[in-house]
Amino acid sequence: MKFLPAKLSIPEPSKHFIFRHRLATKFSESKSTKLFLLIAPAGYGKTTLAVQFFSKYKNISKSWFHIDRQDIDPKRFLAYLIEALSISISISTLKESNLTNKLLNENASTIEITDDLCFLLQEYNGRECWLVLDNWELVNAQPEICQFITQLISYGGSKLKIIINSRVKPSLHIRKLQISKEAVIINQKELAFNLTEFDNVIKVRLK
Repeated sequence: MKFLPAKLSIPEPSKHFIFRHRLATKFSESKSTKLFLLIAPAGYGKTTLAVQFFSKYKNISKSWFHIDRQDIDPKRFLAYLIEALSISISISTLKESNLTNKLLNENASTIEITDDLCFLLQEYNGRECWLVLDNWELVNAQPEICQFITQLISYGGSKLKIIINSRVKPSLHIRKLQISKEAVIINQKELAFNLTEFDNVIKVRLK
């Protein structure tokens, strides 16, 4: 399988962006949180916020997965997910394990591959790895893909943090994670600009 680099590239921050400190710090201050859900319609700055966080905080490993409509195929989705993590996490055994080849060429089940991936992540002792899943709404109707992410959050170790950008509420079973504060939802109301941020936007635009 040939991976498209554009699907795994981190967007460049705009030169004129307004850094939204009140939201970006939610990521850095929530040490026990493993999953951040950014849920709002288009235009609320979900992707921009994740890019700002990545540009501001340097001491983390970073992965990005731009989801498209073809990723509704569970094997394709999981293959790209593994590739995204392989780029940023220095786990030699992750590449050596050939999980992608097993997934695509040996007819291994996605459940087995996800279990193996979780095991490797549990063994990882490097820097925190942050993975952004952008345009989640395109795969939200696929239960198997939702199960991948739930499993990663529950059993992928403490170093993995996931940010999901979605226009719809993800169909993930995260109630227990929310109770334990391992999952946080940042909704449309919170993503909307407050008066101070709006004032800064006007000043930047006028310049």
